[in-house]
Amino acid sequence: MSVDNYAYNEDVVNIEKIQFGIFGNKEVRNYSSVKKDTFGINLPESYDNFEPKKGGLVDLRMGSCDIHLNCTTCGLDSIKCPGHFGHTDLAEPVFHIGFFRSH
Repeated sequence: MSVDNYAYNEDVVNIEKIQFGIFGNKEVRNYSSVKKDTFGINLPESYDNFEPKKGGLVDLRMGSCDIHLNCTTCGLDSIKCPGHFGHTDLAEPVFHIGFFRSH
């Protein structure tokens, strides 16, 4: 993928509405750049011999934070790559208190 795939024009338009939502488990896996790995991001080590480790927190499939390394998903450098979703499977459910309804 090259930077040419990101279209830009100077036209200004009004945004009528924005809708936010929460991804379900299937959507998270579908959008994950590491979906081919069974557990996604699952390694506690981030680097191996100063190189980002596949399956670690700085896996290059999610983008690069090093100006000398390109993203392995889109091929762009750390300046132009927008970053990509990853996922990790947790052993137990984790709940966010913000999603509980108060009575």
